[in-house]
Amino acid sequence: RATAAGEVLQVLVRPGEAVSPPPAAVVTGDTARLRARIDINERDALAVQVGQPARVRIEGSEQDISGRVVEVARRVGRKNVRTEDPTDRQDVRFVEKVVALDDSPRVPVGIRVQGYVAVSTSLAQGAR
Repeated sequence: RATAAGEVLQVLVRPGEAVSPPPAAVVTGDTARLRARIDINERDALAVQVGQPARVRIEGSEQDISGRVVEVARRVGRKNVRTEDPTDRQDVRFVEKVVALDDSPRVPVGIRVQGYVAVSTSLAQGAR
């Protein structure tokens, strides 16, 4: 029995397998309100605050989805996403921001996106 309403995202056991706590048998999530986690370069981190408008583009799509920054990490960390681009710098430090999307497209949870947050006259670009 689920503790909250949501959708089954992954089944971790097969019929006939024994299950005992603590391992979960299924992964569930609330997909009605999707959020995107984006990394903002540390040099732009102070310019991005909760409430700022943002937009997200799903990998392989031409459609932008609008949203707002709802959470800002309190810690600078290493890059979360690695690309196949050999010129992509790996030693850059980032601050993670969470963007609540205005529309929740029907996409797989965990899909990569490009995120953009409006910062004064330019855009701070993030990826996740």
